[in-house]
Amino acid sequence: MSGLEITYYMFAKPKIGIRAFQERQPVGFAFLIVLLAAISTNVAGVLLTSMNLNTAKIILSFGLVSRLIFIMGIWIIGTAIIHLFAEWLDGEGKVTTLFTALGFCFLPAILSTPFVLLIQNSGSIKLLLYLLFNLIILFWMVELQIISVKEIYHVSSFRAVMVLSTPAVLCVIAIISLLVIAFLMAFSFTSSLFKSLPFFR
Repeated sequence: MSGLEITYYMFAKPKIGIRAFQERQPVGFAFLIVLLAAISTNVAGVLLTSMNLNTAKIILSFGLVSRLIFIMGIWIIGTAIIHLFAEWLDGEGKVTTLFTALGFCFLPAILSTPFVLLIQNSGSIKLLLYLLFNLIILFWMVELQIISVKEIYHVSSFRAVMVLSTPAVLCVIAIISLLVIAFLMAFSFTSSLFKSLPFFR
């Protein structure tokens, strides 16, 4: 099955598209999809704000590079973490297959620019419509990721959700822990500073 055929099935019948990755991993095509997703979301942001031409050029150039680096980072690091947790939950699958599948999961983001072009004359509700659209795209991408983990590692839907949610939960816990530690250190330092002042003795 070619990259274009897999792309069609990822939109129409995701399970069939993801199963195709078991036989063939079109990594190059996955990179193309990630690049198009970065371009589309970047252009959509520029069109949505109606900024002047000079500013738009700067945003399109620097914004695209930063957005692409960000998406690539999520893609590569996310694949490694998800593969680790999938194997931890007794799933059996190839990391290269998951990497390709997760790249294809960015497909819905390509629709960002066409959607913004459709709502250009929506007036004051344009931003609200775009936010709702992004929410739909987010759920769509998460659904594709769940199906990917489920089909590649042959686990239940519940375990697939666990594989995807556990890293996020651990990340939130780590951030909260760091904030608490930072607060306690700042509080301890401030208390020591105040105690050293003459009028606090």
